[in-house]
Amino acid sequence: MSSSNPLFPEGNSIHRPPIFNGKGYHYWKTRMQVFIEVIDLNIWEAIEIGPHIPTIVDVSTSTTTQKPRDKWTGEDRRRIQYDLKVEIFIQTI
Repeated sequence: MSSSNPLFPEGNSIHRPPIFNGKGYHYWKTRMQVFIEVIDLNIWEAIEIGPHIPTIVDVSTSTTTQKPRDKWTGEDRRRIQYDLKVEIFIQTI
């Protein structure tokens, strides 16, 4: 059954993300944002902020290096987990 909405003929679904057909980008983006936020608000935050790269700042030399995996904090792991969810989500749409 097709929808009467010309921008999104696939209709509305809570189980599938809205498909972008090249028209009405801002409307599609709002629908996509709500769809993702319903799944998990932190996933949308990871999309907006971008990937989290755990780093260590050496105060004496003012250099920043990537933190080894065994030194990640719980917060580092949580944020990276959301980055991975974003990657999977984007690959599946």
